[in-house]
Amino acid sequence: MFVNEHGSMDVARVEGWVVLTQTCDIVNFAEGRDLVAVAPLVKAKLGLMQAVAKGTTPAAAQLENSPGENLVVDLTKLCAVQKKALAGMRRAIGFNSDETRCTFAQTLESVRPLRISRRPGLMDP
Repeated sequence: MFVNEHGSMDVARVEGWVVLTQTCDIVNFAEGRDLVAVAPLVKAKLGLMQAVAKGTTPAAAQLENSPGENLVVDLTKLCAVQKKALAGMRRAIGFNSDETRCTFAQTLESVRPLRISRRPGLMDP
């Protein structure tokens, strides 16, 4: 659920959710470690699809087993949810090979959300 440009909640643009947290971190339960990172799966315009295919944007990534056409993982809208929220969701496998899974992971490494800056109010470069 997102706040759109008009200030109201908008879920129509979300086609699904992609779990970004590693499986080992999801299945291990420890106090204070009950959150997982997710990102929305959204319809992309042609320009973004081309940039994702070329690997020239850190804003989005592609799933090998996308549930629809022109869908990308929007890495600009990462969020955390409680692990128990995943229990009621249908699981789908996003990748068939370690190679494509690693390519996706490398894309995630280029995204630096919520880095704490030494200069208040500014993001580190």
